[in-house]
Formats: sequence, C-alpha cells, structure tokens
Amino acid sequence: MSQEPGEILDKSLIIDIVRQTARDRELDSDQVFELIEEALARILHRNNGRAGSFLVSIERDSLAMESWQVWEVIDDDEPIEQVDTQMPLEAAREIDAEAAIGGEVRLACESPRLDNHANAQIFKQKFVSCLRRAERSKLLADLLERGDRLLGGTVKNIDKTTHDYIIEVQRVECRLRRGDAIPKENLRRGDRIRCLLLEIKEDPNRGKMVYLTRANEDFLKELFRREVPEIEKGILEIVSVARDPGYRSKIAVRSKDTRVDPVGTCVGMRGSRVQSVTADLSGEKVDIIPWSEDEMSFVLQSLAPAEIESVRVTGPKACDVIVAQDNLAKAIGKSGMNVKLASQLTGWQLNITDPEDAESRENERIDRKQKYFMRYMNIDENVARILYEEGFNTIEDLADAEKAELLEIEGFSDEAVDDIMAQAQQALARMEKDLSEKTASAEPELMEMVEDKAMLRTLLLNDIINLETLAEMDIDELQDRTKNEIGEADAIALVMQARERVTPAAE
Repeated sequence: MSQEPGEILDKSLIIDIVRQTARDRELDSDQVFELIEEALARILHRNNGRAGSFLVSIERDSLAMESWQVWEVIDDDEPIEQVDTQMPLEAAREIDAEAAIGGEVRLACESPRLDNHANAQIFKQKFVSCLRRAERSKLLADLLERGDRLLGGTVKNIDKTTHDYIIEVQRVECRLRRGDAIPKENLRRGDRIRCLLLEIKEDPNRGKMVYLTRANEDFLKELFRREVPEIEKGILEIVSVARDPGYRSKIAVRSKDTRVDPVGTCVGMRGSRVQSVTADLSGEKVDIIPWSEDEMSFVLQSLAPAEIESVRVTGPKACDVIVAQDNLAKAIGKSGMNVKLASQLTGWQLNITDPEDAESRENERIDRKQKYFMRYMNIDENVARILYEEGFNTIEDLADAEKAELLEIEGFSDEAVDDIMAQAQQALARMEKDLSEKTASAEPELMEMVEDKAMLRTLLLNDIINLETLAEMDIDELQDRTKNEIGEADAIALVMQARERVTPAAE
C-alpha cells in the first residue's frame, strides 16, 4: 500500500493508536500527536546523516502531514558553528523576507514515508522513547503537585556504574546518589525507605531527573515534622539542626506555648516519636535540645549528655567549656563528634578542656593581653591585666568606651581614666595608619584566608603580609613575632593553612 504525499499511511490505524495511547497512558490526544510528530521528525534527522533540525506537523482531522528543515537565524558577522542548524541573516531573508536574528527560517521538505521498513523501525523506537518520557513527565508533575518533600519509595535497582540507588516513588524513577545516602546503611533491592526530594535537574538524554537525599539536615527536619504534629501546627519550631549522617544528630527545638514541653513532645510517649525517626535513619542517634535565648544556657544544653562545670567566653562566639577530667571523653564524644555537633548547632566555637588546662589557657590569654596593651600603651602590667579582666580585649574597645564605664573599675581614678582613654585614642590612630599602609601591600590570598579581623590585624601590624612568609615560620617564631598576641592553637592553624595553600602553587 503506497503513501500519498502529505498523508500518513493508514489513517484509521493512526487514530486508533492515538486514542488507545491517550487512554492507556492518561495523556491528551494532542500530546500523543506531538509525540508522533517528534518521532517522524527524528526519521528526517536520521535520513539526513543525523544532522539538521526538522519539524513535522500533522493536521489533526485530515492527518495531512507537512515537513520542514529549520535553521536558526544569526548575524551575518557571527561565525557559523553548526552549518546544518544556523543560517546568516542575508541568506535567511532570501527564504523569508521577514526573517530576524534569533528567529528561525523553514524550508519545506519531503515528509517521511512509513511504508519504508527502516523508517518504520526508527519511528517505532523514537515514539516509544518519547512516550516513556511524556509518561514520566506526567507522573512527575502529579508527584510534585502534591507538594510533599518527604517521599516514600522502594529500592528498584543499583546503578552498576555510579553505585547510585534507583528509587521508585509512585511509579517515578528517582536517584539516590551514594553521597546523599546514609553512609553506613546498605540498601537492597525491594527495601522500603523514605527520602527527601533534593533537586530536579534536566538531563539532555533522559529528561528531568529527580534526586533524593537521606543525608541532608532537612531530611531530619521533615521526619520530625511528620512524626510530631505540634511542629506541623506551628506550636513547636525546629531552630537548628546538626548532623553526622548515620551516627549522631542534634536538633534544637523551642516551644511557642509555655505549656508545651519541646523535648518531651518530640520524644513522645515512651520515646515512640524519636524512635520512629531513628528507625528511618538506620539507627542514627538523635539528641533533642531545648533552644534558649540565653546563649550560654543553650551551649551547655547542646553538649548533653556531658556534665559541664563552667563556661569561659574567650572571644566573639567562642568559649572554653570546662568539664571534670572523668567527664572529658563524654563531652568531646567519639572522634570529637559531640563537640563538633554542638558547635554546629549553636554557632559557637567550643573548646572542651579540664579545669587545669583551662587555667593554663586563661593565664596564657592574660599574658598575651598584658603584652598587647603594654606594647601600644604606656601602662604597667597590673593595669593591663585589670583592663582584660574587665572585658576590654582590644585597643578599639578602650577607645570606644565611655568614661563612666572605666570609672566603675575599682582603683581607677578620674585622672588615670583620662590618661588611659587618651593613650587608647593615640594608639588607635597610630595602629590605623600603620594598618592602612600594611593592608595596601598585603597579599589578597592572606586577607581571604584569615577571617578573624583581630588576628589579621595582628599579622599585618607585625609585617606578615603574605602567605609565603607565614608558611615558612614555625609556631614559636610566629608567636615571638606577634609578641604572643596569637595563641599556640591559633598559630598552629594559621601556619598549617598557609602551608596547604602555598605548597600546591609551588608544585
């Protein structure tokens, strides 16, 4: 049976295919026609040596078919990168006088013939492929329309190349990458699991790809939101989360109703709610911490189950947490996990130490601050110590202080306070001038690496203005150069960071 120009072979068959496919796949008839058009255009592309862009249109009632080759119109001065799909404006206007840059021009071409066996095979393969993609897009649209981020699915397969898990969620194949899975769990085909919708990416070959996660902190939040109705209703709020997937997590919760206990509510009757979350996390331990506006109280709570003796603030968002020697291991946790998670949860830099070490560190800090004040101001050791103990950490603190604030310090006379404030202003002016000059000649990489402004200031004022100089120093040398204004731990960290950045460049 021959095919007439402008027609598709066997109209009744095509109509039956469209109707049945639309019914079985829950697609619109128009969508099915578009898939047929795409499959037919693929035949033209294949028959043209897999080059060029083609368009096929089918009239819905008569099933008359028209075909075109399509080119993108580019500027005459623009180089042609794809001769089969791009055409200069001048040449395009010979085809269509109204052609414009960025638009397209079409040339009618012979429509594909389906009574050709090779064409029929290409059509069948492409149509099935397009159909699967369209069906998947619809299923995905239906899934996303529900608005759920927490999704339940079944492990369908494991990608042998990437070792990613293929998870089927409501007939949609999703991907759980190894890096987004809980590290210690070993999922098997057929396992039922819950995941969090992470992102949707467009793949040129496979269409929209759905990526899931079980390692994300938001996954933990969503599990609690699902298990604890008070969170869903807004009575409780999850303030922050810190997580080491598969091992331990900490979650800070606060109540907007004083009658509702945030911790007890999240734990549930006999631990039922938190146990349900833990089961979804493959046994990951979860500490529930009551959030507090009092930052020190929050810090103490975050280190549970360790018992804390005291806390000593050592800088902005930094403190020494002092615990008894026999409680030190519990406070730090296995591989430092407890203190690391507590730091992430609170946003504070926490240093766990015992009373003896804490005293030694504090004496070291006092010594550094005494030398710092004595270096820039004409004051004795006792005055420098008193200033530090009263909360003045820098020359700027003194320069910005109110006179009444200093007069409250026992033993400070009116005359002494005037002298201290005048010296602080003069010292600050000298430092700012010196610092401005050093900053102008400092290496940008050093400025970027050292985020602590006070520490950066100390380095620059002591002529350490590039990474190479810092990397070549040993710890004692750096502390000597900075008159011990930088402590040993910070000095070690600075030198190691500088060496890490300099060594690759040298290689």
